[in-house]
Amino acid sequence: MEYNTAVCRGIPKSLIEGGLRLENDHSPIDEALMRRQHDEYTDALKKCGLKVIELPADESLPDCVFTEDAAVVFVKKAVLTNQGHPARRAEVNEMRKALEQAGVEIFDMTEEPDSHVDGGDVLFTGSEIFIGDSKRSNKAGADFLRKSFGIPVHQIKVDEGLHLKSNCSMLGLNKIIISNDKDGKSMAKEIMEAAQNPYTFVFVSDIKASNVVSFNKTVFIPAGYPESRKIIEENVGKEIKLVELGNTELAKVDGCLTCCSILINA
Repeated sequence: MEYNTAVCRGIPKSLIEGGLRLENDHSPIDEALMRRQHDEYTDALKKCGLKVIELPADESLPDCVFTEDAAVVFVKKAVLTNQGHPARRAEVNEMRKALEQAGVEIFDMTEEPDSHVDGGDVLFTGSEIFIGDSKRSNKAGADFLRKSFGIPVHQIKVDEGLHLKSNCSMLGLNKIIISNDKDGKSMAKEIMEAAQNPYTFVFVSDIKASNVVSFNKTVFIPAGYPESRKIIEENVGKEIKLVELGNTELAKVDGCLTCCSILINA
């Protein structure tokens, strides 16, 4: 899919101690490396020709760098989400400003307090949406997306991971990259059963390698997974450029590559 704008946000220092973690794993974060990796991510977006709207970090919102969760964008429409964890819901305040700057039509889920969605649960294929039935997103949230965008929206059960896209993402047109574990296979089966369009699944053994950012004949992939990179190379055209980006530090707080940007074609 083609995009011309990305929204990213700075990393608050409070993320190191205050970031939400699904697992009880408090591996120490290398702050300097984390910031360098994030700078490389935003620089890579710019090198691909995208205008990057960079929002300031907010120390009162430790997880605010994960901009993906605060909004869902479809063409020139955007839903400001009512995130699943109460501690993150104020992230929409700055996101609203970015979406207004981008010039998209905004639908505000926070006006329906029982509806919850994290953008990390939303897999948009270009024609329909698969949304995780997870700890952070619910049926009322899925219904809000369906009503706002007017396209098919299907709930997919997320048993173990934080979000649906912790296990899968779009690798290209009608092509989904997904982890080759029990959860990934279960999700793929549900997606196939619910889908209104045909999809090809590309399975990788490294779960963190199943989250990629695909846009404008470019795919950002996480560095450090050579076997998965080989599979990706075999399943994208020669005209597609692969960009490896380090994500070791944000991964310690459940962050994936898609988490750190919202892509818009405004």
